[in-house]
Amino acid sequence: MPPRWIEGANGEVQRSAAHGIRAWTRAATGNLAGAEEDIGKVRSTRAPGSAALAHASLAEALMLERAGDRAKLGALLRRDQRLLLASLDMRERSVIRAMQRMLKAAATTVYRTQLDP
Repeated sequence: MPPRWIEGANGEVQRSAAHGIRAWTRAATGNLAGAEEDIGKVRSTRAPGSAALAHASLAEALMLERAGDRAKLGALLRRDQRLLLASLDMRERSVIRAMQRMLKAAATTVYRTQLDP
């Protein structure tokens, strides 16, 4: 039985925040199925907090980056830029900025292309 303070509207906000944090930690450790489950729980909450939504978006970004889907990652970062930069802490924002810089760079480098004979 959960404590009384977890019940009601406050409890829903607290649970969505916990699911948001767990979503991004699951995505960071490679548990993609668990991350997607937690992202779904955050997004289906009636009134999730901005931090919960930002963590869910960060988890989604991590999964897209690991999958190598630069187009969807760029679209997600553009769509949720304000939310991510306003609602995450400093270290999490640095991950977002690193992803943004990565997208500005070319997909390949001179070290990964063959030389012409």
